Amino acid sequence: MNRTITVQGVGRIAARADSVVLSVTLTARDKEYAAAAQSADEQARQLEEGLVRAGFAAEALKTESFNVNVEYENVRDETGVYRNVRKGFFCTRRMKLQFDFERERLAAALNALAGCPALPEFSVAFTVKDRETLHERALAAAAEDAKRRAKALLAAAGSKLGTLAEIRHGQDDRMPLSPTRLAAADGRAFAAAALAANVTPEDIDVCETAVFVWEIVD
Repeated sequence: MNRTITVQGVGRIAARADSVVLSVTLTARDKEYAAAAQSADEQARQLEEGLVRAGFAAEALKTESFNVNVEYENVRDETGVYRNVRKGFFCTRRMKLQFDFERERLAAALNALAGCPALPEFSVAFTVKDRETLHERALAAAAEDAKRRAKALLAAAGSKLGTLAEIRHGQDDRMPLSPTRLAAADGRAFAAAALAANVTPEDIDVCETAVFVWEIVD
């Protein structure tokens, strides 16, 4: 049986953010379901109209989720016992807008949120458009790292690297994100344009690991 050496390679690549992911949460409450749902639709319309006026296409704003829940409160009855009584309904709609990172464009989007009557909660994340290339570069770096380590180990032992026998790698489908975040619980909580004008996101770091198995040549 051929002897083998197994080495894990680590590849790290840094890249500048070139894309913005704007996540928005709208919440509507009412005693009646129909009224709560109608209010939620009106909020979404207000948000869309504001972003369209800011220069974004209406279809660029995507709905990620829409949930309707019942809200309860504890009410003491005439016997002094507390019971859960339905207070009403609340709707939560989460939406996403992704676009190329330009400070002026980000400022326009945040200004639209700041002026939206719905007062949406929002957060801003920074990513890259070509995530596949970034992961491929990190994987190539991991392969080089593993090969260098394997050669060094075998040289110290008086042997050489032979044929590559196996590669093991787990796929990572998460979106690579910059550590820089912007968030507000209220669309009018701060001067959005001033904030966006001063934003320089930290670089995005992608790390890939893979395990390589080579045969050993004496």
